[in-house]
Amino acid sequence: MTRQGLSELLARFRRQMLAARLLRWALGAVLLGGFIACYQADHTTRYWILAVLAVVCGLWIALALRGLKALKRARIGTALLAAGRIDEGCTVLAQAWKGFTPLHGPKILACHQLAIAAHLTQSYPEAVAICRELLNQRLGEVSSVATGARLILADCLLGLDDAQAAGPVVEALGRAELSLADRLTFLPIELHYHLVTGREAQAVRSLPEKVRLAELLDSSAAALVHALLAEGCRRMNLTCQRDFLLRRAMLLADVEPILARHRPILEGLDVESIRQAEPEPGNP
Repeated sequence: MTRQGLSELLARFRRQMLAARLLRWALGAVLLGGFIACYQADHTTRYWILAVLAVVCGLWIALALRGLKALKRARIGTALLAAGRIDEGCTVLAQAWKGFTPLHGPKILACHQLAIAAHLTQSYPEAVAICRELLNQRLGEVSSVATGARLILADCLLGLDDAQAAGPVVEALGRAELSLADRLTFLPIELHYHLVTGREAQAVRSLPEKVRLAELLDSSAAALVHALLAEGCRRMNLTCQRDFLLRRAMLLADVEPILARHRPILEGLDVESIRQAEPEPGNP
């Protein structure tokens, strides 16, 4: 997606979210006014008021059905992303995002999934723009996606080497009560931020707990967390802990691509010396 195309899509999303909010308020006002008028009107007038209210409700139902179709597209797009078919998933999600509906849930879900797609393809500027637009909205009953959007936003800002902008987001996530799944996602982001900003002591604080959490991640993500913790220990001159963590990372995954992808933050780790040395038992 081009930057201009994304800007147009975001502008349309913003306008439609505003229009949907105004439409819901207008419908509520019409229904309330109609029922009050029915109570005070005579029999003939009451009949016509009820007819108008029926038309208004029918229009609302028709628009709500469009919202259900958008929700179906958003779920299909989510499934395509999970299957690795990112281009097809983005196309379906963009369709769910474009159509107007007074229900804001399908649009917010599609918006969030597009941010995930941009993050997966390392299109960090696009992901940042989508997440910021999403967080500017009143999320209501889908407010749970705000945490996911903040996680993506923080990781993308760090990927763009903008630790200053990522700081408030990371600190807000650190204060929040996160679910276990969100805590696992946040762990490498938090470690990355601490190491970038020179807070090695915070990175290695509660080291055994962080290692236990890392064991719940998939092998690649767990290896990254171990490598980040090893870098924190290296900076704190905790040699035994560093060696243990780096050996563990090497057991979990091929660390060379991980170290290369996260340069310069992990360039101080010496994998060859660990390979050449005899492994010594130890615990962090």
